[in-house]
Amino acid sequence: MGNDYVSVDAGKHWESCIPINEVWTKRIPLSDECVVSDHKDNNIVLSLNKKQLVLSTDGGKNFKKITHFAKGKAPSSLWYSATPHPVKKGTWFLGNGLDNKYVRTGTNPNPLDGIDLQAPKVWKVTNITSNKRTIEAIDNKGMEDATAVFKVFCHPNTNQYPEMLFAATSTGFYRKRNARKAWEKLLAGSIKADYRWDGKKLNVYALQQTTYSLKGHLLLSKGGVNHCSRKNQRGKRLGRQNRRACSGPESIKNQQALFPGHGEGLV
Repeated sequence: MGNDYVSVDAGKHWESCIPINEVWTKRIPLSDECVVSDHKDNNIVLSLNKKQLVLSTDGGKNFKKITHFAKGKAPSSLWYSATPHPVKKGTWFLGNGLDNKYVRTGTNPNPLDGIDLQAPKVWKVTNITSNKRTIEAIDNKGMEDATAVFKVFCHPNTNQYPEMLFAATSTGFYRKRNARKAWEKLLAGSIKADYRWDGKKLNVYALQQTTYSLKGHLLLSKGGVNHCSRKNQRGKRLGRQNRRACSGPESIKNQQALFPGHGEGLV
């Protein structure tokens, strides 16, 4: 059985969160899916364990299950992804996803055991450390019902895009411009993703699950890593006039286009 580790020097050194003689007892509430600290206050650490949310307010030394919301009700689906809001204190976005055993094996198509297909897949939590804690669903319009979320994150440029969300899922890579807009599918397939933000340019890396097909005696594959970047030129609003750069295993433009029907790219 594994363990959970923490680094306080940017990953140069690591130490166990759980004493070796307590791995079988103390580690049980923690997660194989996702453990995330809040970059705004790294004393706040959220662990996703199946359908439970487990919170630490002392840097991961002690965890306690979240059992109450002052407003809203948590879904009856497995949790998989969590991200703190870039600037809002106590605000998090969470995604419902697969049981980790299926992610390890790369099962395709992805089995959706433990996910309520009728419910939204992305959720917003506010005041996460207080008794005023709330949870609400993000409108699922535009996202396929039979979806598992692998990664959810906010656009880091909150001044220009305060409500923009991205979600890498079992049915594609989606963008939601704001609460009133539907999710837009930017890339098809089963996608895991991550991003890098340098204060000016947003780089998104999308890993598309490989699929195989036979053509005569040839075995063909499709999938791999796609990269897309957007740069704000001279402080202008990111849009059609700005530069975009994309690359992928077959040129991303041929894979149902990351920018369908317009030249706006990620934003």
